[in-house]
Amino acid sequence: MQIHALQRQHATFVSHASSEQCSFCLTMRRADPPAASTLRYLTAAALALAVLLSATRSRRKAAAVPGCAPASRPPGNEASLQLLSSHVQWLAAMKRKWRLEDPGKALRIVLTYAAALPPPACSALVTPSVATDKPRSLTPFNVRLRASQASWLQQLATKETDGDVSALVRSILDGLTASLDAATEERVFTVVRCASTCAKTAL
Repeated sequence: MQIHALQRQHATFVSHASSEQCSFCLTMRRADPPAASTLRYLTAAALALAVLLSATRSRRKAAAVPGCAPASRPPGNEASLQLLSSHVQWLAAMKRKWRLEDPGKALRIVLTYAAALPPPACSALVTPSVATDKPRSLTPFNVRLRASQASWLQQLATKETDGDVSALVRSILDGLTASLDAATEERVFTVVRCASTCAKTAL
């Protein structure tokens, strides 16, 4: 701003006998050499980069698992399920414990884990609970599912629960929580979580 003002002042001089009379000439004469200007520019650029990197690190701290990519927006289609209140409470507890964005993310991770099991193990997880899934007090639970997850659930529900997806999800949660030890829980909500978040082909 000051240089521009001096330029305008200089333009008003039709001529001057000595540059000593011109503020613009004096300012330009006293200006820092090019090397100093370049150094100031590089310093400012480095500071701007440091601020940007610091902000990026702060955002990534929200993803609780070291080495896992930042969480993406919840994918897919909205599904309305009917779960037990104990299921909803457990998913909420996993959300808090593993610092997930919402309980729906906890359910998507569980479904990714169940879908990755060998078919006999997946059936073993579901079948015992299906036999005891009598009418109980249920709680609505809305979750966004990937298209691949919704398709997998529908196919398995046709086989295991007469097409009732909510009953299938209840059975998966019953079977998982009944057999989940600390080591398996950590694997589900760290390794499987990262696979669910990062892999392009993950369920």
